[in-house]
Amino acid sequence: MFDYGFEIPRKVEEGLLQIIRSHNPKLAALTNEDLVRRISRPEILGAWGEAINRPTLTKIGNLINKELLKEYDSSVMRKGFMVPLEERNGKLNVAIADPNNNIGIDYAR
Repeated sequence: MFDYGFEIPRKVEEGLLQIIRSHNPKLAALTNEDLVRRISRPEILGAWGEAINRPTLTKIGNLINKELLKEYDSSVMRKGFMVPLEERNGKLNVAIADPNNNIGIDYAR
């Protein structure tokens, strides 16, 4: 249903649609296919963030720490679809496109 450049399991997609419907009951009567055509990418990402209890950032360009970006392996950052936001208390906080991406998660650890 969703096309984000990485596979989203069908059950996860259905769960995301349930979350979106819970925020807007007017969408309840729509089929999944019709609903997917009517909702925006930020709405889908917001539902995903809610489902996994993570904040969702739809525009991060002004949040990227360019100095930190120089300190980390850019090829790994690209493979992990992530960018550094801040380093605090020895921990790196990143924005990551796919929170299920093990390359990004492992590297950030």
